[in-house]
Amino acid sequence: MSMQSRDGEDAVRLATLRAAVELGWADVAAGRYVDVGDSDLDDATAYIRARAVADGRSPG
Repeated sequence: MSMQSRDGEDAVRLATLRAAVELGWADVAAGRYVDVGDSDLDDATAYIRARAVADGRSPG
């Protein structure tokens, strides 16, 4: 892979990440989030992981 090709792919990844961050901040500003306490964090991440696997977005 050429350096130019790799730089182009990196730029696309960075743009995608920036768009996801902006979307996330827009959700927070609009109140679309759930505040999870420290004692519930493990359960919350397990729930999110299970949904991602069930939806085919994660190999498990």
